[in-house]
Amino acid sequence: MKKFLPVLVAALLVGVLGNVTESFAQGNIYWVEMWVNLPPSANDPNNPNNWMRGSKSYTSLAYDKWNDVVYIVNPKDCFVGQFFFRCPEIHAWDAETGTVANHIGDPANGTGKLYVDTDVMRGSFSQGQYEIYRIDIDDEGRIFVCNVLAPIWGICYPGPPPNCDPDYLSQGPFKVYRYDDHEDDPRLVYQTAGSGPTNTEMTWTMWGTAFDVVGARHDIIVDGKTVTRDSVRIFASGGKFYSGEVSVNDEINVFLEDEREGAPLDYRLGLYLLHNEPGSGIAAHGIAATGPFMESQLYMDSNFRETVLNNQGQDPNQPLPQLVSMALNQSLAGSVTGESGSIAYFLDDRYDRPYLVLSDGNNSSPEIWKPNNNTRARVIDLSASPDPVNWPPQATPQIGAGRLVNLTGIDNFINDIDYKVWIHPDSGTAHLQVFVLISGNGIASYRTRDPIPDPVELETFKGFVNGNQIDLVWQINSEYNNHGFEVHRSFDGGDSWENIGFVEGRGTTSTQGEYNFTDPMTEVHKNIGVVKYRLRQVDFDGTFMWSPVTDVYIDAAPTSVSLYQNYPNPFNPSTSISYQIQEPSFVTLKVFNAIGEEVATLVNENKASGVHVVDFDASGLTSGTYMYQINAGGVVLEKKMVLMK
Repeated sequence: MKKFLPVLVAALLVGVLGNVTESFAQGNIYWVEMWVNLPPSANDPNNPNNWMRGSKSYTSLAYDKWNDVVYIVNPKDCFVGQFFFRCPEIHAWDAETGTVANHIGDPANGTGKLYVDTDVMRGSFSQGQYEIYRIDIDDEGRIFVCNVLAPIWGICYPGPPPNCDPDYLSQGPFKVYRYDDHEDDPRLVYQTAGSGPTNTEMTWTMWGTAFDVVGARHDIIVDGKTVTRDSVRIFASGGKFYSGEVSVNDEINVFLEDEREGAPLDYRLGLYLLHNEPGSGIAAHGIAATGPFMESQLYMDSNFRETVLNNQGQDPNQPLPQLVSMALNQSLAGSVTGESGSIAYFLDDRYDRPYLVLSDGNNSSPEIWKPNNNTRARVIDLSASPDPVNWPPQATPQIGAGRLVNLTGIDNFINDIDYKVWIHPDSGTAHLQVFVLISGNGIASYRTRDPIPDPVELETFKGFVNGNQIDLVWQINSEYNNHGFEVHRSFDGGDSWENIGFVEGRGTTSTQGEYNFTDPMTEVHKNIGVVKYRLRQVDFDGTFMWSPVTDVYIDAAPTSVSLYQNYPNPFNPSTSISYQIQEPSFVTLKVFNAIGEEVATLVNENKASGVHVVDFDASGLTSGTYMYQINAGGVVLEKKMVLMK
């Protein structure tokens, strides 16, 4: 059974433009290489990706599922004669082909990129740092961008003034900008309060190398009026820098909607999250929140490549900002994560199975003349009972062998990762596609060859009236970690359900199996006429998924013939049709197209009394609405079904 997965359904596109490599023959046994964009050579002046040249020309990426594009931050430097100034850009690539997405942007300001208004995105850099550095997208498609700050000369640490380098103070506050749509201009939605020498809000350290945004707007009722609230949580942290000896940022700041009357900007500092292990660089490379709520958890990647999990610990009854000391409650060892850098949290909400998507984040050797083999991405199953064999796959291929580039100081490697879930247009299976940015090497996309697994693949689920009972029958193609099935029944059209029984599963198996359950018929069944049933498949670790609902029609005074709705419906390419006859009869069952032409005869023979099931394969037919008609002993009934290819 495949529940609806709210992700982009995309056809498989093939294209080559500029310096794009796309070939399904490439990749490895686990991943298909969708495209790889490398920094162009200097002798290719017309390449659309010439902006990728230079060691820090691409610093972050984010996937936009609403437009099926990938945004890439280019903290660009421009020169006019001997004069230098910042001219950053945010480029947009088609997620399937890696080519320029010319449908993105405002035509008045140039397509294929977001408009970067340097009158807004300015005044927040110094000593080689950037006005824009990281990018992420919230749960309704709004685009967030932050700058990056770092006292790379170390004079500022430990602060506060007068022990800070004036050049550091002049770089301005930490800032967050937002695009409400890809055609819009950016707006400043947060900046550090009390910036410069009067900064009292954020510590004097590196900010902006780790960035994550979750949440969306929603409406609530307050005093009888509808009020829009923004549940977005913006997470920011930073990495290592030099200050005589190495210093690290042990803090994550969380920015929340500013609900105060007369608030100057959309968001305010809400939480200081501190680790209970000082000096660990709590989230130097990555932050991945599991949701926008106070009880949501955080995965973090430190400079020491340890991925940890913590609760946020916010107290809803206390004013903001709050200082929260987080206790480590889970750690993923390097043997599990590899040399992980940036991270993204992925929840397969078909059955609540969580994953982390990670990019490599370290040079494989400290000797700079040696090639680097840590330029990959990987997936980690976070569930209580991960599949040890089939999924997730091993790491992607290497993008290249170049050295990763540091932002500043040490171990602040520039890399990023995001993902999409792609639905195969023919099989309907879900596959994971990753987008990985590795500085000094390029930007690439890979898609899993094997689909994201279902714990149980339900082929059919049907119910029949059989005398004084209802027989439920379901067929399973494969099972993984399957404890069993709860059978649920509804007498009120699906408004309320009751658990009426349990059927044990087969654990893990790739062989097809059939299950059945009997529900004794009562006067309630007969009086209602239509009874709904569904299955709740439960794994041994407690995760579960619901089956589709099947209807069983019960006549209080049964006629001689009953024709039931086909299942599944819509279908592609096959479905099952059930009928019941009270007496032995000669039966014909035919299928007609929308203009009344007969396209198939499924039954044309004498049949015994009882329930009968026939399969219909429509592989040779086109999509559309079809009618199926039964004639049993002169009684004619018909129903509609939909073929959707």
